[in-house]
Amino acid sequence: LEASNGSFWKQSESFAPSNTNPCARFAVYRMRGYQQDINILGQTRRIFDLGNRIEDAVGDMFKDLGILVDSQVPLKFTDPVPINGFIDFLIDWDGPKVVECKSINEAGFAFRSAYHKPKDEHFRQIQFYLHGLDLQSGFLFYYSKNNSAILPLLVERDDEFIQTTFDKYTRIYDVFKAGEIPKRPYKQTSQNCSRCDAFAHCWADKEIGVDFPSKKKN
Repeated sequence: LEASNGSFWKQSESFAPSNTNPCARFAVYRMRGYQQDINILGQTRRIFDLGNRIEDAVGDMFKDLGILVDSQVPLKFTDPVPINGFIDFLIDWDGPKVVECKSINEAGFAFRSAYHKPKDEHFRQIQFYLHGLDLQSGFLFYYSKNNSAILPLLVERDDEFIQTTFDKYTRIYDVFKAGEIPKRPYKQTSQNCSRCDAFAHCWADKEIGVDFPSKKKN
């Protein structure tokens, strides 16, 4: 499993709904391209594989219930910015619904169960999908990796949130199209940086960058 580690060039032509990195500088690196050093333990790769197997099991469950319409549904749009992604499931449950399946550990599942609140990055992801398919609601389907408990959270489309997020992404895209890059928003010793895929590439980069605009210009 660890034999697939190494250094690879990574580049994307769009934003990704599933991206969990909030850094504007990283978003520009994704579209410019950067050298990514991958050093993932075999145990971590097995955890990723378990997540995929759980998703397959959830798909089989929807199929057995007779509500599965499609899976791994590609989503691509360019207005106001390019965004590409794949929706885990499309089901017919009191009308069409998107479903994003998230396998989490016992502590995370307990928190979501207690407060019935999705993680911020999961909420943002499903909002993109609801917008892209012009649907009013969907489910974040949390699945406990410890005991196979399930927690489907109904999420309503939030147009104000979508517009605010699009405004931020448009500002990032404008910086990218101008051939610029935002300044580093975090210290090198911060957790935000240490967890970033572009950590080594970013801190070796001599380009300081520009101030990232706090709001969209009229």
